[in-house]
Amino acid sequence: MKSCRPVAAVRSPVRLWLQAARPFTFTASMVPVFLAAALVLRAELPTRWELFPLVVLASLLIHAATNLVNDYFDYRKGVDRPETYGSSRVLVDGLLPPRAVLLAGLGAFGLTAAVGLIFIAIHGWPILVLGLVGMAGGFFYTALPVAYKYLGVGDFCVFWLMGPLMAVGAFLVLTGLWSWQAMAIALPVGSLVASILSGNNLRDIADDAVAKVTTTAGLLGHRAARLEYAALVISAYVLIVILM
Repeated sequence: MKSCRPVAAVRSPVRLWLQAARPFTFTASMVPVFLAAALVLRAELPTRWELFPLVVLASLLIHAATNLVNDYFDYRKGVDRPETYGSSRVLVDGLLPPRAVLLAGLGAFGLTAAVGLIFIAIHGWPILVLGLVGMAGGFFYTALPVAYKYLGVGDFCVFWLMGPLMAVGAFLVLTGLWSWQAMAIALPVGSLVASILSGNNLRDIADDAVAKVTTTAGLLGHRAARLEYAALVISAYVLIVILM
């Protein structure tokens, strides 16, 4: 009699790497970029629209790089385990080698820097500063020696990095100008992205405590973390009304 045991599905390398990069999260980095582009259109400023595809590419690369490096260090730290939630699961399920994931993340950061050099050649040091802040923010989210996610300030930093900084950077690349308005219109985006982290970290308080890491939710405790989550979500819509 033939065996009736189920056969494990074999995933292609492309599917595995897409799972690791978590492209479903990329909308968080695309929204501030497109908001900045909409602001440029409305302002009718002289614009380098030929750079817009590169801005989108750089945003996707830095987001993918951050996801990959975050997976690696959360796995090494013991934050991501078979019984926990939140990771891509390519490491905890043994689908990809940890070193390969780290190298892929570093490679994506390298490609981000390569695109950034084009922007720097056109606009100079302001882009260099913003680029370094953005890349450091993505890498050191969970990478040692900083790992600011584990220090209870992840939500605050990501609020600025994934909202205002992305929009200001995109606006600067397209126009060569700094825009406080670009920063302002991305504040609701920062709030919503931070609320995603807040909700995830609230869910993971007990699991993170086992790994001896302190996220913002862990620092605040369950009750205050719930209030933080609600405040972030509500403030996003309040800000939209204010900015209209």
